[in-house]
Amino acid sequence: MKQTLTLILSSFLYLIAYQSYGQKKFLTGEVTFKNGTVRKGFIKYENWNINPRKIEFKDSTTTPATTLTAEQINAFTITTEEIKENYQLYAVRIDTSDQTLENMSQTIKPEPKELSLFLQKLVSGKVSLFNAKISSSRNHYFTIKDGHQPEELLHKQYKIGSAIAENSYFREQLMFLLDDCPVISALNIKKLRYLEKELVNVISEYNRCINGESPQDFRRKDYKLAPVFSVFVEPSYNKLSVSTDSFDLLARFKGSIGLSAGLTTEFFIPRSDKRTSLFIDLGYKNYRFKGDNEPRHVFSFRDEIETHFHYGIFNIGVRKYLGGRVIKPFADLKFSNAFLLANDRLVRRYRQDTGGQQSTFSYFQHIRKHEQGGQLTIGGEVGKVDIGATFGISNGFSGYMSTKTTIHRTGLSLRYKF
Repeated sequence: MKQTLTLILSSFLYLIAYQSYGQKKFLTGEVTFKNGTVRKGFIKYENWNINPRKIEFKDSTTTPATTLTAEQINAFTITTEEIKENYQLYAVRIDTSDQTLENMSQTIKPEPKELSLFLQKLVSGKVSLFNAKISSSRNHYFTIKDGHQPEELLHKQYKIGSAIAENSYFREQLMFLLDDCPVISALNIKKLRYLEKELVNVISEYNRCINGESPQDFRRKDYKLAPVFSVFVEPSYNKLSVSTDSFDLLARFKGSIGLSAGLTTEFFIPRSDKRTSLFIDLGYKNYRFKGDNEPRHVFSFRDEIETHFHYGIFNIGVRKYLGGRVIKPFADLKFSNAFLLANDRLVRRYRQDTGGQQSTFSYFQHIRKHEQGGQLTIGGEVGKVDIGATFGISNGFSGYMSTKTTIHRTGLSLRYKF
């Protein structure tokens, strides 16, 4: 059984990698040339970890791709249902201080360099916010106010002996930049961290304050508490232990494959950038276990044990998406409740030596009326499909002979959103 589950898990991990590779494809978008001409077509989306210096562009899906550089275009935009990204070309002064621990600078001063970069627009308004990455280890954020040239919000780590200090001059920059909005206080800015989410929030709040309307935020979508529905299937490998007041069933059950399936309703928490959600699972699951037992009494019994669980399930959980554009890593934690639907019994068959003869008996016990537990899932979402590895534990109890059961499980979670 373990080998079968390992094979299934390996196959789905391969599928994730394959789908990730396949997502490097041409998506709908447009480019703006140096002469102001705008052309619609298809841009090869590569989930850039570093801001691109060039792109591949097609006028249609059947025409060959053309490479476009900063010498030819000023801007490009990708627009699909799931991805909306805008890049604009600017000549900027950017701090190039090394932020890796091994080569970290020992001076508080920035080390600026002039570069022409495609900056990714995060917020558009009276003050616009942009992001740039010239290395995978560091984010740089820029602001433009009233159409002037971009200015980097300066944040730098540096070494003082063996300690690491921070130059957080970006807070002073924001106090000066946003001082014409009384809603944004200096106290709030002093608490800001150099994180995209917090910078997006404060710049958006400023634009609302100045313009009296919500600015266009390229990284946010609708904040309505609209449900997202999906179906799920969760095969799992399970280990069962059972104990009662009358006999011991702790060590002899074999592992077994179980299955859960049902419907999920997911609600994204408003103003969380669609990165945090609450969800509810409704569905069905079953387990079947077989094993042996040797009761502690004077007769020479040898038990064959079989138990089969059928449950309706009601789970409540929270999910956190960890970023990403094509593959979106996530982790979720849920509290699970399961209630008896059908047969839920322990069948014990044993042979008893009586005067040189053997007799066979069978009897039934309800050992698990309901169960409660928790489950952690870690995985990735690709389009409408998410695949994850699950780790869970549940406890059950029946008043019959004070029976207690525990199931440990590992498995897969497969969900499709519709």
